[in-house]
Order: sequence, then structure tokens, then C-alpha cells
Amino acid sequence: MPERRPAFLWKNLLALGMVLLSRVPFFAPFPTSFDALNYMRALEHMDVRLHQPQPPGYPLYIIAGRVLLWWLHEPHRALLWLSALGSALAGLGIYALGKRLYSPRTGWLAALFLVTAPAVWYQSEVAAPYTLDLMASIGVGLLAWHTWHAEGPTAPWLLAIALGASGAFRPQTMVFLAPLAAYALAKRGMRMLLLGGALSALVFCLGFAPIVLASGGWEGYRAALGHLTEIPAWGMTRSAGFSRLVRNASIVLRLTVHAMSEPLWLLCLVGAAASLKIPLRSHLRTFFLLWLLPAWAVYVLLWPGNRGTILVSMTPFYLLAAWGTENILRRRSTLGMGIAAAVILWQAVLFAFLPQEPFGPAWQRYDNARTIHWKAAYYQNRLHLAASLPPQGTLVYAVEFRHMQVYLPQYHTFSPPIFDPQGSGQVVSIIEIRDGEQYVHRMPNLDTLIPPDTRRILLFDLPAEVIHAPPDWIQSLPVPDAAPMTLLTLPPGAQAIWQTDGIWSNMP
Repeated sequence: MPERRPAFLWKNLLALGMVLLSRVPFFAPFPTSFDALNYMRALEHMDVRLHQPQPPGYPLYIIAGRVLLWWLHEPHRALLWLSALGSALAGLGIYALGKRLYSPRTGWLAALFLVTAPAVWYQSEVAAPYTLDLMASIGVGLLAWHTWHAEGPTAPWLLAIALGASGAFRPQTMVFLAPLAAYALAKRGMRMLLLGGALSALVFCLGFAPIVLASGGWEGYRAALGHLTEIPAWGMTRSAGFSRLVRNASIVLRLTVHAMSEPLWLLCLVGAAASLKIPLRSHLRTFFLLWLLPAWAVYVLLWPGNRGTILVSMTPFYLLAAWGTENILRRRSTLGMGIAAAVILWQAVLFAFLPQEPFGPAWQRYDNARTIHWKAAYYQNRLHLAASLPPQGTLVYAVEFRHMQVYLPQYHTFSPPIFDPQGSGQVVSIIEIRDGEQYVHRMPNLDTLIPPDTRRILLFDLPAEVIHAPPDWIQSLPVPDAAPMTLLTLPPGAQAIWQTDGIWSNMP
């Protein structure tokens, strides 16, 4: 008998509230990444030319953040609540999908496994768009299934709208999910495929237009994309051809494995084996492969992503883990309930209470509450050390310069220069932070990179090997549980200059 709508609504709201409340105690106390500050600044002024946010841009994510900013009045907290909300909605979405694909109990198991998974829980506690990405992926998957099975006349149109909106949240997501959506729309005929594709493109363009307009129009936006791949020489991984594909594939495999806890992978195998025994489930295997393979192909061919980006392709595995548990429950109810409860409890304990490496460095390093506080302390400790130096005469070089720009704007800060990869010795670009304002210099002269009145050069996060100077001029500043910072103090009459292999100084 179908559940009455008011009761169903209240159950969903209660579940949503419980997930949100579970997130509050573990919110990051300080921005834990460079990108987090990009998003925070974008809430006040959106412009990809300033990496607010970084290209290709996330306009609907920023707009949603601005809605919460209007209520909370603090950019970081607004983005934290947005991440928490994304994880809660993803939980409700995977419940609905699991219920539709398998059974209501499978849906609840999938939701509980997902919202307690350390990989997902961590992303819901930091300022990043990945839980919204996961939510969008699940929403498109659910609507694709409804469209595939001709459930209602509105499903194809909602699918097309959701696909376009997912691209306005994060363009890559639309690319990953387009084959799944296209296959589902094609089940309704070629006319629906063409109309749905046109509607998706329209929604994407309308959703993406704000960030293009805010970045100086198409020319400004395109110019920002042109500088997306500039990387300092010491931060570049040099590989090409087959070796690059092998490296990317190994990273994607590792990220995928780390995106679910070990017990869930065992249950996933049980679920996969159970699905293989049912011939009618072959269409479900096609559905899952269309969900998984496009993202994996892009990650292997272009860029392997990180622990947040991989979540867009993880939903089928969580569903299979829940289906595996459901099969155990049907055979041995007590055993199945014990396994489900133990897995959920283990994931919660792993996130909330255990160290990042509970089994030692030989096993994987988990993203959990300790990770959040370690990353927050990493930046806070570095900023505290930088603030102990007088701003006058101090020059700071930082790959992650945004923390200096936001929290210590009185310090003159530069990004490390990016040199011509062809070996000409010419600087392609460098970013300068002066009085909190950002300036991008293209093709500057090497002699102008270090002002002549500089007396101290602080490496915020660059390796000490960047500096070539007498040892007694160089001081290592210890940072708790992190790599030290390096301070170069120039004696009277000494000058420093950038070369392609780092900073060199002349004797006074």
C-alpha cells in the first residue's frame, strides 16, 4: 500500500534534519584548501579571471552559496552548510533510487551507507562542491531510470533540465552523465532525444551565463580558460603517452577504492554476484556501466581527479553494497541486520573518532574529522608564523597564496613564477598580491620579480630547495605536524633574483 504523502514528507524531512545535525559538530573551523577561498571570494565577487571561482567555474554552486550567505552572513559557514545540505539530499536521492531499482529497504541501506561513509562525510564538512556534484549525479540517475522505463510523461523533460543544471553546477558532471541521459532519452524515441538535448543545452547556457558575464563576457572567460593549465615547474608531473594513461588509471583505481570503506566493497561483491544470477537485471548492468564508464574514461585520458571528484561515479557501488546486504537479510535476517549495523557504526567511528591512519602508514590514509582539523591547523599555523614577521621588507612566495591574501593582506605576496615550458627562461606569468588586491603579470622581466627593498623572503609552502643562498642566511621555521617554512634573511647590500631553478642571492 503506497505511503501517504504527508507521512512520507515528514519522514524525509526528519531524515534530512538528522543528517544535517550530524554534520554540525565536525564543520571545518577554518578553510582547508586554496579552492575553498576561491569559492568564498566568489560569493562576494564572481570572476573566473581572478579564480573566483577557478575555471571552468561553478555558477549554480556560487549562486546557491549566496542564498545561504544572505542568511548566515559568513562565506565559509555558508559553504559548509551547502556541503552538508548536498550530502543530505544525496542520501534522500539514493534512497529513492535504491527503492526504485531494488526495494525500500535497499534504498534505506544505500542512504545510510552513503551518509556515514567517511569519504562522503568528509566532503560534507568542508567548503567544496563535491556533495552537490554527488547529489546532481544521483538526481540525473534517478530521472534517467524513470525515463528509461517510460514512467510518466514529465520524466524526460525533468531529466533534460537536471542534466543541464548539473553542468551549471560543474561542467564536467554534465559531460560524465550525458551518455546515460542520452541513452534514456533515446528509449523514448529520436525526437525526444533531440528535444531533450536541446533543452539540456538551453538550461546549461542559461545557468552558465552569469559567470561568463561576470568574467568580462566571452572573451574574458575564454582568456581565463587559456591560463588554466599553467603549472610551476616543480609542481609538474612530466609523463606522456601510455605511461600517463597507466598512471592516471592507477590513480582512478585508488581513488575509487578509497571512496568506499572496505566492508562496503565486500558487500558490493555480494550484490554484484546476486545481480548476475538474475537475467532480467542485464538492463541494470547497462545502466550502471553508462553511469561509470564516461567519468572513468575522462579521468584516465585527461586528468585523474581527486577524492572529491570521484564521488560522481560512486553511486552504483553504494547501491550494489546495499543490494548485497539486502540479499543477506533475506536469507539470514539476524546476520544481515548485524552486518548492516556494524558497517554503519564502523564508518561513523572511523570518521568521528579514529586517526587518519588507524592501521598505520602501510594501509590507506582516511579522510575524517582528524583530517579536517589537521588541514585547518596547517594553514592557521603557517599564517601565525608569517604574521610574526614585520610586513615592511618581507616578501612571501606561496603556491596557495589565497590564504595570505584573505587573512594577511598587509603582506606583499607572490605566487611562484611560471616559466616557459620550452626552456627559454622567460616568465609566462606571476600573480602578485598587494594590499589584498590581486594582479596578474604576463611575461614580466626576471629582474623585477623581487623588489629591491626586500629584506626577508618567506616560502609559505614552497620547498626549501627553491632558495640558493649561504646556509647562514636561511632559517627553517618548524610547523607542527607539517613541513617547515623557509625564511631567507638578506644582509645589508645583498639582493635576490629569480632564475629558472629558484631564488639566487648575491653576496653584499
